[in-house]
Amino acid sequence: MKALLQSILRFVGRRTDLPAVDRCVIDMEPYRSSIKRLDEDLRELAKSQDRVAGLVRAWALDCISRRGKAPLPTRLPKDCAVIPLWLDGLYVAELYQLSKADRFAILHHIYGEHRIDDVRPVQELRPIDLVFPPPVSAVDPKSHVGAGGGPKVRRYR
Repeated sequence: MKALLQSILRFVGRRTDLPAVDRCVIDMEPYRSSIKRLDEDLRELAKSQDRVAGLVRAWALDCISRRGKAPLPTRLPKDCAVIPLWLDGLYVAELYQLSKADRFAILHHIYGEHRIDDVRPVQELRPIDLVFPPPVSAVDPKSHVGAGGGPKVRRYR
């Protein structure tokens, strides 16, 4: 039996009459170049989305520091037409939440599934006027005790 198997294998190994059609050469270059273009497009999209998240965060911080509405970002991509409408309708508490969040969280709030707490999703909102609470005084002006002191004590060295 072993001799029969060896002779069959020798016979199959010596066959040279097989036609050349049984082999196929696949050119992988178009596939690789399309994957490369897709990867470049995805990188460009991620960079654009990251830039939009940075602009939104900077706008929220600017509104908080001004205690009023800052001019809306003008360098947004054309496909982000709803973002200025969303920003124009956010309340003060939502602006505080956006200003405390980092760029990554804002990116996922705008484009992903994860939402920042107490901030409405990106959608067209009615424009509103921002009403900030009155600033809190660090020291009670009516009390010298609230100022952290009382009468000044002279120290001797």
